This record gives sequence, C-alpha cells and structure tokens, in this order.
Amino acid sequence: EAIIKKNAFPKMSFELSQDKKQGIETVDFENGDKLIIKNWGCEYYALTFRFETSRFQSELTDVGFWYKRTVTMLNEINKKTDAPIDIVKGTDRLMNRIEEEVPNGYQNLEFGEELNFEEGEIRSSVRIDKVEKLNDKKFAIEVTFATGPL
Repeated sequence: EAIIKKNAFPKMSFELSQDKKQGIETVDFENGDKLIIKNWGCEYYALTFRFETSRFQSELTDVGFWYKRTVTMLNEINKKTDAPIDIVKGTDRLMNRIEEEVPNGYQNLEFGEELNFEEGEIRSSVRIDKVEKLNDKKFAIEVTFATGPL
C-alpha cells in the first residue's frame, strides 16, 4: 500500500510489482525535485526513500552535511505519510546521531550505518544508504527504514 497521504500530494503515483512484493511511490514536487519510495520486504518490512533534489549541494564526502539535509527532507514529509514504521522516531534517531558527533566534527558519521530506534521482539532501524551526484546541480539521497523480528 502507498504510504503517502493522497491529500498531501494529489499527483503522486503508486505501482505494485507483479509479484506484489514491492511497491513504488513517486512524488514530483513543483520545484523539480522528486521523491521515490520503495516499499519492500518479506520477513523484514522496509521503506527506502530516494530524494532527488537540487536544493542542496556539497561534496559527497561531506557526510555530516548530507545527514543534516536528510533529516530536513524527512521532517518535511513526516506528517504527509502514513507508514507502518515510525518515520518520526527514526528521523529523531538520525538527529541524535548527528548531535552525538558534533564534538568530533561529524568525522565518525558514515553512510550505511544502521541506527536502531526501537528494540524488543521487533526491531526498527534507519540508515542513510548513499548520496550520489546526478548532475551538476542535482543529488540523490537514499535512506532506508526497516522493521522486523530479531
């Protein structure tokens, strides 16, 4: 099922794969940016958000910069989603990780670091998978939220 609230982005699209194990939501923003959400998983359920944006530019190696911008973009859509994973808690965990690294100048932040934000029989985590440069002005940021049994 789509997680984007239809009234938030009326022009969003949703496609379910033939095997019904993956769904892709796409939102085209008025400023030319795009959000692609992949709903996937079996034993674990995951949401991968891919933000394609020209709003922010920096070196790909500036991990602290991209962590902060990821939090910014997630906060902008948090109230516009209805997800079975607590996106707000995961975004808060990303922010906490950034704050933990302030004294170190963000040098210990890295892409792919899995951050748990709910523990117990069911575990939920978030990670910024990667940032890639699409062209001179546009970058893609991928962040995945996952939940499932330990």
